[in-house]
Amino acid sequence: MTLSFEHPRARRDQSNDDDKPADAFDPADIRVLVVDDHAFAREIMRYALEAFGFRTVFEASHGQRALEVMAEERIDLVLVDYRMPVMDGIEFTRAVRTGATGDPGMPIVMVSSHTDVDRVRAAVDAGVHEFVAKPFKAVDLYQRIHSALTATRPFISVPGYAGPSRRAGRPVEGLPADLETAA
Repeated sequence: MTLSFEHPRARRDQSNDDDKPADAFDPADIRVLVVDDHAFAREIMRYALEAFGFRTVFEASHGQRALEVMAEERIDLVLVDYRMPVMDGIEFTRAVRTGATGDPGMPIVMVSSHTDVDRVRAAVDAGVHEFVAKPFKAVDLYQRIHSALTATRPFISVPGYAGPSRRAGRPVEGLPADLETAA
């Protein structure tokens, strides 16, 4: 099974098949970082990613290690847990959004069992593109990954928030209302 997405970070094959759109790419070209303090959770996500066609998957057990991996490797997508030691998913997302990795627009999908409304809001306020509840169905994970990689939401950086324009929900403090609904 080969999947095609539109993603500006993808390194496209220069040979370009005639039946493939010029802006399509193979998930095997996308380099994914899975950040979770539980090895079993990382393993489950790795298996799902491989089933979707992603071939290069890095792992980190907390946010600080993830930042180190991102300094060493080209990463195109991050799947991150909410609650971890050393640096949790919220702190990690804020660090990415403020430029700690050189790519504040990095697609980030939070995958967590901490799904109460306040925590999901905190994740969105930190700048995640998508949120997936654990335990997840493969189709739900795939849909959120697809959205994070293909959604064309503008990146916003204002005092108090840096990240993708939010599609709906409560306004972000300091963010003009017309930008909040632009996507």
